[in-house]
Amino acid sequence: PTSPPTPTAPANVVPSPPTPPLIPPTPTTTATAISNRSTEGDSTSSHSITLPASNSNSEITPQPKISVVIRRFNKRGGVRVALTDTLQQLLTVASEKFNVTAVKFREPDTEAEIHDVHLIKADMVIWVMTEEEESEFV
Repeated sequence: PTSPPTPTAPANVVPSPPTPPLIPPTPTTTATAISNRSTEGDSTSSHSITLPASNSNSEITPQPKISVVIRRFNKRGGVRVALTDTLQQLLTVASEKFNVTAVKFREPDTEAEIHDVHLIKADMVIWVMTEEEESEFV
Protein backbone atom coordinates (compact mmCIF):
# COMPACT_ATOMS: atom_id res chain seq x y z
CA PRO A 1 0.00 0.00 0.00
CA THR A 2 1.17 3.38 -0.86
CA SER A 3 0.68 6.40 1.39
CA PRO A 4 -1.24 9.42 0.14
CA PRO A 5 0.95 12.14 -1.36
CA THR A 6 2.01 15.00 0.95
CA PRO A 7 0.59 18.35 -0.17
CA THR A 8 3.23 20.82 -1.22
CA ALA A 9 2.96 24.56 -1.76
CA PRO A 10 3.47 25.86 -5.25
CA ALA A 11 7.00 27.11 -5.82
CA ASN A 12 6.03 30.79 -6.06
CA VAL A 13 4.06 30.95 -2.74
CA VAL A 14 5.96 31.97 0.39
CA PRO A 15 4.58 30.38 3.57
CA SER A 16 3.33 32.93 6.13
CA PRO A 17 5.01 33.11 9.52
CA PRO A 18 3.15 31.58 12.46
CA THR A 19 0.62 33.92 14.07
CA PRO A 20 1.57 34.95 17.64
CA PRO A 21 -1.02 34.20 20.33
CA LEU A 22 -3.55 36.97 20.93
CA ILE A 23 -2.91 38.69 24.29
CA PRO A 24 -5.88 40.71 25.53
CA PRO A 25 -5.07 44.37 26.40
CA THR A 26 -4.67 45.34 30.02
CA PRO A 27 -7.86 47.02 31.26
CA THR A 28 -7.46 50.72 31.95
CA THR A 29 -7.66 51.47 35.66
CA THR A 30 -8.07 54.83 37.31
CA ALA A 31 -4.37 54.82 38.14
CA THR A 32 -3.25 54.17 34.55
CA ALA A 33 -5.70 56.70 33.16
CA ILE A 34 -4.30 59.39 35.47
CA SER A 35 -0.76 58.26 34.72
CA ASN A 36 -1.40 58.47 30.98
CA ARG A 37 -2.99 61.90 31.31
CA SER A 38 -0.09 63.21 33.37
CA THR A 39 2.41 62.17 30.70
CA GLU A 40 0.52 64.00 27.97
CA GLY A 41 1.95 67.38 28.94
CA ASP A 42 -0.75 68.56 31.34
CA SER A 43 1.23 71.16 33.26
CA THR A 44 -1.75 72.71 35.04
CA SER A 45 -1.42 70.42 38.03
CA SER A 46 1.67 70.30 40.18
CA HIS A 47 0.37 67.78 42.66
CA SER A 48 0.06 64.07 42.04
CA ILE A 49 -2.07 61.45 43.72
CA THR A 50 -1.10 57.78 43.85
CA LEU A 51 -4.08 55.55 43.33
CA PRO A 52 -4.33 51.79 43.79
CA ALA A 53 -4.75 49.81 40.58
CA SER A 54 -7.17 47.37 42.20
CA ASN A 55 -10.82 46.97 41.38
CA SER A 56 -11.85 47.22 45.01
CA ASN A 57 -14.22 49.92 46.18
CA SER A 58 -11.84 51.03 48.92
CA GLU A 59 -11.75 54.75 49.67
CA ILE A 60 -8.85 56.58 48.04
CA THR A 61 -6.84 58.87 50.29
CA PRO A 62 -4.79 61.64 48.62
CA GLN A 63 -1.21 62.40 49.56
CA PRO A 64 -0.90 64.65 52.62
CA LYS A 65 -0.79 68.37 51.91
CA ILE A 66 2.43 70.31 52.18
CA SER A 67 2.73 72.05 55.52
CA VAL A 68 4.61 75.20 56.45
CA VAL A 69 5.33 77.06 59.69
CA ILE A 70 3.97 80.58 59.90
CA ARG A 71 5.57 82.75 62.52
CA ARG A 72 5.08 86.35 63.63
CA PHE A 73 7.77 88.75 62.46
CA ASN A 74 10.97 88.39 64.54
CA LYS A 75 9.35 85.90 66.95
CA ARG A 76 10.06 82.29 67.83
CA GLY A 77 7.67 79.39 67.63
CA GLY A 78 4.78 79.67 65.23
CA VAL A 79 2.03 77.45 63.89
CA ARG A 80 2.29 74.62 61.38
CA VAL A 81 -0.47 74.87 58.78
CA ALA A 82 -1.35 73.20 55.49
CA LEU A 83 -0.19 75.20 52.48
CA THR A 84 -3.24 76.70 50.78
CA ASP A 85 -3.88 77.11 47.05
CA THR A 86 -3.44 80.89 47.07
CA LEU A 87 -1.42 83.44 49.00
CA GLN A 88 -4.64 85.25 49.95
CA GLN A 89 -6.01 82.07 51.57
CA LEU A 90 -2.76 81.66 53.52
CA LEU A 91 -2.96 85.29 54.69
CA THR A 92 -6.49 84.57 55.94
CA VAL A 93 -5.28 81.48 57.84
CA ALA A 94 -2.41 83.48 59.40
CA SER A 95 -4.78 86.30 60.37
CA GLU A 96 -7.08 83.83 62.13
CA LYS A 97 -4.28 81.90 63.87
CA PHE A 98 -2.57 85.01 65.26
CA ASN A 99 -5.64 87.26 65.61
CA VAL A 100 -4.03 89.97 63.45
CA THR A 101 -4.52 91.38 59.97
CA ALA A 102 -1.81 89.68 57.92
CA VAL A 103 -0.76 91.65 54.84
CA LYS A 104 2.23 89.70 53.47
CA PHE A 105 4.80 87.00 54.08
CA ARG A 106 8.59 87.20 54.17
CA GLU A 107 11.42 84.68 54.29
CA PRO A 108 13.28 84.91 57.63
CA ASP A 109 16.71 84.18 56.12
CA THR A 110 16.64 86.70 53.30
CA GLU A 111 13.80 88.94 54.52
CA ALA A 112 12.51 88.78 50.94
CA GLU A 113 8.79 89.25 50.36
CA ILE A 114 6.97 86.15 49.11
CA HIS A 115 4.71 87.12 46.18
CA ASP A 116 3.62 83.65 45.05
CA VAL A 117 2.35 80.68 47.06
CA HIS A 118 4.23 78.35 44.68
CA LEU A 119 7.53 79.70 46.02
CA ILE A 120 6.76 78.28 49.46
CA LYS A 121 8.32 74.85 49.94
CA ALA A 122 7.40 72.03 52.32
CA ASP A 123 8.36 72.67 55.97
CA MET A 124 9.45 76.23 55.18
CA VAL A 125 9.28 78.79 57.99
CA ILE A 126 7.79 82.11 56.88
CA TRP A 127 7.12 85.36 58.70
CA VAL A 128 3.63 86.79 58.64
CA MET A 129 3.67 90.58 58.47
CA THR A 130 1.05 93.08 59.68
CA GLU A 131 0.65 96.55 58.17
CA GLU A 132 2.42 98.10 61.18
CA GLU A 133 5.31 95.63 61.12
CA GLU A 134 5.70 96.11 57.38
CA SER A 135 5.84 99.92 57.70
CA GLU A 136 8.58 99.62 60.37
CA PHE A 137 10.41 96.95 58.37
CA VAL A 138 11.02 99.00 55.23
